[in-house]
Amino acid sequence: MSQEVMPTMMDKPFGEENKGHEKQEEKAQHFDPFKVFDTVPKLRRMNAVSLAKDGTPYNIFVATFEHVFNEQYPVISRLNRIAVHGGKASLLNLAMADVSALRRTSGGYLSVDSLKSQPGRFFTVGIATYSRLRNNEPVNGRYGRQLCVAVSDLLWPRATAVIAAVYGITDTLNVLTYNHGVTFTSRFLQVDNQSKTIVPGISQSPAKAVGASQKVQPVLPHDADVPVWDGRNAFALGEYRNLPRWDGEIPPGAAVLVIFTVHIYKHKVAEARYDTTSFNIQEVILLELPSPSESNSSKLSLHPPRNIALGVLDDETGPATSNDDGDSGAKDMFLV
Repeated sequence: MSQEVMPTMMDKPFGEENKGHEKQEEKAQHFDPFKVFDTVPKLRRMNAVSLAKDGTPYNIFVATFEHVFNEQYPVISRLNRIAVHGGKASLLNLAMADVSALRRTSGGYLSVDSLKSQPGRFFTVGIATYSRLRNNEPVNGRYGRQLCVAVSDLLWPRATAVIAAVYGITDTLNVLTYNHGVTFTSRFLQVDNQSKTIVPGISQSPAKAVGASQKVQPVLPHDADVPVWDGRNAFALGEYRNLPRWDGEIPPGAAVLVIFTVHIYKHKVAEARYDTTSFNIQEVILLELPSPSESNSSKLSLHPPRNIALGVLDDETGPATSNDDGDSGAKDMFLV
């Protein structure tokens, strides 16, 4: 499916006139996200892979903003600031979360203690590799919404460590991926013999009933209008729904903040059953359109995870939890 890349409305990237002293000075003053991770408790690093049908494990591709937006230092700095924003109880950054304040609901969803039985809403930041949020035609006989994201390599190690700590996963976490990105999906509707039946899909956990008292619909229906907000200018995280809407598909290479619920279920791969992710899409904030050199998903600057181990222990056999009440270091302020 071809996707038109729309022209950027952000400030122009540094060009010839910015080279030399001015560019070096800007680079020296860019935000350093590594320091924020000094304030969060380190967790046991998780073996998170994408398992093929035969059980072969594959690395999860991640995005490095410095590579994707080469030398566009204001863009890189802004994305790094947003990536390590801690959020708040109603919308938490999964990678920056304090595991002592998280819990698993009776339905298997990741939640926050203050929300009681409701599924929590989490966010992460990365680069879109595939978007199917607006197309209403079935693929392989299935209707549904899907966004695939190469999560920032700043966030990925601790995000999976948080999940492992809360769910007590000690071996392997199977992450569902497509087109070099982690999948965030709605429920799927399978078309079979011209009849439509809701079925569990390979990119989602089994459907769960939504209680009347729940404020969060943990899994959106296959034909849901997934809100995409245009956040290419500064905004307050708590007021993102005041942003204008983005009506088109998200082009590959765009930087996004994706909001989702988390469910972990057992999925049979080959002859074994693995703890498997179901990241259920809720909303999306478009942060930056693709760099001209990144407008084709086949050319995205993606890499297997760097061994930067931010917020996790280098020793994979270390403790899975911490009782440290560390602050994420990020306040609910305007994102720049």
